[in-house]
Amino acid sequence: MDHPELGLVGAALATVIARLVGTLLLMNYIRKTEVIAFRKDFWRPDLEHQLELVNLGSPAAIERLVMRAGQIVYFGFIVVLGTNTFAAHQIAGNLEVFSYMLAYGFATAATILVGRNIGAGDHETAKEYARLSTFMAMGFMSLFGVVLFFFGGWAGSLFTDNPQVIKDIDVALKIAAVFQPFLAVVLVLTGGFQGANNTKFPMYLTTIGMWVIRTGAVYVLAIQMQMGIAGVWIAIGLDIVFKAIVLWIQFSRGRWIVVESEPQKPCHPKTKHEDVRCINNY
Repeated sequence: MDHPELGLVGAALATVIARLVGTLLLMNYIRKTEVIAFRKDFWRPDLEHQLELVNLGSPAAIERLVMRAGQIVYFGFIVVLGTNTFAAHQIAGNLEVFSYMLAYGFATAATILVGRNIGAGDHETAKEYARLSTFMAMGFMSLFGVVLFFFGGWAGSLFTDNPQVIKDIDVALKIAAVFQPFLAVVLVLTGGFQGANNTKFPMYLTTIGMWVIRTGAVYVLAIQMQMGIAGVWIAIGLDIVFKAIVLWIQFSRGRWIVVESEPQKPCHPKTKHEDVRCINNY
C-alpha cells in the first residue's frame, strides 16, 4: 500500500514529536529524581524570583533573537549568489554543527560550575573553571577542525552528487576549520559569562558582531567582491574572531562577573527543595 509523502510537513511533524517526547522524558526524570518537588506551593507566583529570572534570562533570549534575525538577512545575501551556493552553505553548516555539540557540552559545564562558585563567593575558582573549560573545548574543537579540513568535501558528497556544490562545501569547511578554536572561546566563555550573572554583555557583543561584522562582511566579501561562498564563511569567521577576542579580554581583566548589589540573605530551608538557592548546602 502506497503512502503519500508529507515532505516538509512530515519533517516539521517529526521535529515537533521528537521535541515533545524529549520534554516528557525530561519532566519524568525531574519528577523521579526530585530535583524539583512539584508540590502545590511550587506553582505559587514568586515575584522576587520571577523578576530575577526575567532580568537574567531576557538578555540571553534577546541574544538568540538577534542572532536569528541576522541570519535571515545574510541568508538572503547568500540566496542571491545562487541555489547551489545556498545548498552548499546549508550542508556545510549541518556538518559543522557537530563541533557546536562539543562546545555546548563544555559551555554547559562552565555555566554550572561558574555559577556555583560565584554563588559561593569563590571568584578565583570560578575563573579557573571557565579558563579550563575553554582550553579543553579549544583542544577538542581544533581536532575536529582537522577532520573538517581534510574530510569536509568527502562528507559533503554524502548529501549531493553535484560537483560544484561539493567543491563549495569543501571550501566552506576548510575555512570553518581554521576558526574552530575561536568558536570554542566564544561558546564556552559566553556560558561562563552567563553563569557569572553577566547575560547582557554577550547580548551586546552578539548584536554588534552579527549586524555590523558578519552581515556587513557577507555583503562586501561575497557579493561586492564576488568571493562567493568563501566570502560568506570568511565573514562568519571574522565575526567569531572578533567576539572571541573581546570576550577573552573582558575575562582576563576580570570584568565578566556581575556581583549582586545586596548580599543574599542566609538560607535556612525547612526541606531540601524549599529554595533552590540553598542547593549548595546539601
